[in-house]
Amino acid sequence: MDINFLKIKELEDKNINLENMLNKASKEAINWQKRFERERKARKEAEYLLEQKARELDEERTFINSLMNSQSNIVISTDGKKLQTANKAFLDFFYIKSINEFFEKYGQCICDTFIEHETSPEYLTKQIGDLTWLEYITLNSYTTHKAKIFQNNKLFTFTVSSNQLTFKNKIISVVVLNDITALEESRKDSDNLVIFMKQLLDSIPHPIFYKNEEGRFIGFNKAYEHVFAIDSKYLLGKTVMDLDYLPLSDRLIYNDEDMNVIRTKTRLEREQNMLFSDNKIHNTIYSVNSFTKQDGTSGGLIGIFTDITPLEEARKEIEAVHKNIKDSINYASLIQSSLIPNNYIFDKFFIDHFSIWQPKDIVGGDIYLVEALNENELLIIIADCTGHGVPGAFVTMLVKAIERQIVSRIINNKEAVSPSHLLSVFYRSIKHLLNQNDNFSDNSHSKSNVGFDGAILHFNKNTKTLKFAGANTNLFYLETANNSELKIIKADRHSIGYRKSDSNFKFNEHILNITEETQFFITTDGYIDQNGGEKDLPFGKNRFSKIIKDNLNKNCKIQKDVFIEQFNIYKGSQSQTDDVTLISFKI
Repeated sequence: MDINFLKIKELEDKNINLENMLNKASKEAINWQKRFERERKARKEAEYLLEQKARELDEERTFINSLMNSQSNIVISTDGKKLQTANKAFLDFFYIKSINEFFEKYGQCICDTFIEHETSPEYLTKQIGDLTWLEYITLNSYTTHKAKIFQNNKLFTFTVSSNQLTFKNKIISVVVLNDITALEESRKDSDNLVIFMKQLLDSIPHPIFYKNEEGRFIGFNKAYEHVFAIDSKYLLGKTVMDLDYLPLSDRLIYNDEDMNVIRTKTRLEREQNMLFSDNKIHNTIYSVNSFTKQDGTSGGLIGIFTDITPLEEARKEIEAVHKNIKDSINYASLIQSSLIPNNYIFDKFFIDHFSIWQPKDIVGGDIYLVEALNENELLIIIADCTGHGVPGAFVTMLVKAIERQIVSRIINNKEAVSPSHLLSVFYRSIKHLLNQNDNFSDNSHSKSNVGFDGAILHFNKNTKTLKFAGANTNLFYLETANNSELKIIKADRHSIGYRKSDSNFKFNEHILNITEETQFFITTDGYIDQNGGEKDLPFGKNRFSKIIKDNLNKNCKIQKDVFIEQFNIYKGSQSQTDDVTLISFKI
């Protein structure tokens, strides 16, 4: 063969082989490119997934941090020795910005802030026996744990709870601290209030018990246990139906009463005889009151026995004493009333007349005395003595005694009568009898400072002459025939008796010659000074004078009824303020 042909053939075969190799290489390159694209695409997908997962983890971390920071409780993670993470409440409580700042100020562990002087196992300390605080919580998960932390000049109390988590083969504990400082203070206040209320109830000397809404005993005070000699533990939780020492009929009544008070939220009170531990029957006021819960529903009842036996005994004794005193005063009233003159004496001297004598009490301090000195002369004495009631009545007896001496001397000696002189005699007699000396520095031993206001009138029927002298007691009169104006003879503004009065005082004497029919009125201040009416003011002289003028032409019996009626109308529902005496006569 041609050598050139062989070389060409050899070259062609090499080309063919080279083309085959190139084709094969090209296919492999394409395959590698496809694999590279697949790997690049897979890598991008992996990177995308990693980025997405990272975002999700960041979101989860942000959510968890937000969740932790949204908690008002302190939330931390720790291995028990060193703090790992903490929420915002932790940072805010310790006034720090980061955990590292906590490490610098307080230590590695939150337990470094626990108050360690507490000896009660209720409160955590850094080390409890052989256990750390976190180990102690973990081993005693059934117990409520507390810790005290002093911060910002205040002692705080927390409940502490823990849960364990495993992260990267490490055990991490999530610890929650709940601030119960206010609750603890409230609980202490509540406990103190309960103690106070118990001591308060025990300090009350009356037996007290209280029951719940089912009528069961839930408490007693010491007085209840003492008075009834009953151990409260025996009664707690029982109803009155369980008290077999009481008759069944009584238990049924008491139980119905209790449940009715509880159901209707009312109260019950009655007198009840009770057998006390001294084996004596005591008279008591039995009072039961319902009480309600915060929601307004009935909570039960509170009962109290108030022993009124001493009061009842005192009441009976007082009633007996009061009866004796009242009987004595009533008898004294009979004696005092017997001193008031009979109307027939006036009949002998006057055309018409009336008299009103109305003590404020059973006996009074007002008195009027009428004595016929002879067939032509009449002496009238009216006295408003100090006070009213029994004290005033005693002074009226003194006035009566002096009056008897004066009248006896006038009749026996046939003396001329001078009302002003007789007032002076009364004055000196009372000062002497009651030891009311003029020397004020020497009368400190005189305990009495009494006397009277009043007047003395002397009428002579033959001469138609009326003499008058008054001590703070005026004389009213007017002529009836010509409808004249009401006239007033004003008394001297000086009383009879009293320690500091002037014994040298001279009373004025007024003499009236009666030529026309004239009616006279004289009254103590009890009538004019009586309070009443719409404005609660004294009756007054104007109203008194108006009654006189409006009823002048009526007979004295009718006038008397009018004076009494007007007095009572004006007084109304008010009590009488003073003794009342009113005398009127026509000449």
